Amino acid sequence: MMFSVEGKSIVITGGGGVLGRAMARALVNGGAEVALLGRTRSVLDEAVSEINRSDGKEVNKKINKNIRSGDAIAVRCNVLDESSCRTARETVIKQFGKVDALINAAGGASPEASTGTEQLQEGDLDSEVRTILDVPYDEFRKISDLNSLGTYLPMTIFLPDLINSKNGSIINISSMGADRPLTKSPAYSAGKAAVDNLTKWMAVYLAKTGVRVNAIAPGFFLTKQNRFLLTDKETGDISPRGRKILDNTPQGRFGSPEDLVSTVLWLLADASCFVTGIVVPVDGGFGAFGGV
Repeated sequence: MMFSVEGKSIVITGGGGVLGRAMARALVNGGAEVALLGRTRSVLDEAVSEINRSDGKEVNKKINKNIRSGDAIAVRCNVLDESSCRTARETVIKQFGKVDALINAAGGASPEASTGTEQLQEGDLDSEVRTILDVPYDEFRKISDLNSLGTYLPMTIFLPDLINSKNGSIINISSMGADRPLTKSPAYSAGKAAVDNLTKWMAVYLAKTGVRVNAIAPGFFLTKQNRFLLTDKETGDISPRGRKILDNTPQGRFGSPEDLVSTVLWLLADASCFVTGIVVPVDGGFGAFGGV
């Protein structure tokens, strides 16, 4: 199998989230052992239990009897705390003995770090409309740091292990908002722009070590972090903003977590040894569409 992850030990931050969980499931079914890192132990335990269920592995065996299914473990970790990251690393090494790959999927947005409208209009500063001046500095820093520093810190903590792997690979989860800032989301967009830049910087810096660094920029996927923007809180229907996004996505739908799996497998596999420093959009054509 060209894009195999069998036998690899992989760490996923934000592993209990919708996207992290889907990636972990695919990697375990591909024969990797996966450590799901996150802040909430109960969420991680639920994800690990789901991933390690025997019926999922039986499906994998029917698809390819030559692949040994891996296992998933839960490791509590705050990606903004150096001590927490180091403790998580020790747990992973004790369990797996090595780390071959790191996926930085921790991140997100929040209503408190968002504006109420896409553009500032005359009179907004004197009205109840939530403007950029109503975004608390601490909240802006929290979201910006979660996406940028929360990517940088795990990379530095696990870097010695990735170098020792000889074929180490890092995938950072970026966003369409990194290249084209998303309206209403200044802190999130700034944080993800930093992820893209850091990905390319680290790719150059680590090129001689054998560690590859790439990023995936998902289009619009419904997650816990962005549901408040894309759906109506009361009815659950697509919000005007969500409809605008779908109208500008040629495939006309939101992405599903499974849409990321093939790109993840490609970037993690040893067969991609000459691929580093790129940001891969998985967006249903959103980035290619000119709007007319």
